[in-house]
Amino acid sequence: MKAELWIGEDRFCKRFFDSDELKKELQVYQKQLPMTARLISAGGMQIDLSLLQGRPYLDTPLSFFPGLLGRTLAAFHQSGFDGSKCWCHWDNNPKNILLSEDLTAYYLVDFAQLEFDFPEADLTHLLLFWIQHFNDEQLRLFTKLFINAYTLLMPIDKERWNQHIPLSIRRFNQRRIDFGKAPDLLLNNTRYIQHLIGL
Repeated sequence: MKAELWIGEDRFCKRFFDSDELKKELQVYQKQLPMTARLISAGGMQIDLSLLQGRPYLDTPLSFFPGLLGRTLAAFHQSGFDGSKCWCHWDNNPKNILLSEDLTAYYLVDFAQLEFDFPEADLTHLLLFWIQHFNDEQLRLFTKLFINAYTLLMPIDKERWNQHIPLSIRRFNQRRIDFGKAPDLLLNNTRYIQHLIGL
């Protein structure tokens, strides 16, 4: 059962029905990272978080800053990195990444599906959402800018990146099926996707 959400006067409240999801969310929010909401309180199966002023980052593609997003994801991954794997956002659909109202920061929300995995698994899945919003030329440019910024803080293994593209495509389409949507036929062309976002 999905968590119950509501907004209070000065906070965002989330009540869980799955203790594993609660544990994952707390694991992130207790770190008080700059790209997440601030944990106000936690008790029982509920957490209260500070309100974030922002909107889903791909709602306004003209205000997209791939370098800033790359640095944000790198800092998040770095906070739980063991030298090869890290804590991955995992459910990185566009509604779970907010661009601040002043266009200076990205915020990550919803960590119920947090996974300890290779960062390349998280990143290649994230980029698949861009295909519906940008043309091929933009996508290649934004991918380059994103990776250049990310690798200032965190390493990317080129071979592992390319290996994870087909795995991320399967996860992406399975998620669509789970939500009652048809698979994205464009993503069935793995060679084309490798051409767009491969290293």
